[in-house]
Amino acid sequence: MKTLVVIREKDYEWLYPVFPGVHPLLVPVCNKPYAEFLIDFAILAGSNAIRFVSDGQLGGLEHYCENGSRWGIEISYASMLGDEDLETVID
Repeated sequence: MKTLVVIREKDYEWLYPVFPGVHPLLVPVCNKPYAEFLIDFAILAGSNAIRFVSDGQLGGLEHYCENGSRWGIEISYASMLGDEDLETVID
């Protein structure tokens, strides 16, 4: 099974005043980036691959998660346009 995580920057604008310069998935929750909770959940659900898709920059997230080897899961990254719908992103 594969997991698709779609992040739209406009949905997380409220985070920027509190965490300036931090990607929404790298915001710490209980001293752990939010992305790790999503990765853990995907692993528990039986996924063997995760793809993070965003209309913003993924450099910080990609640097933190790399290829997923530390969790034993394959992680990939992709960009999308801000106006793309979910069907287009999945294709």
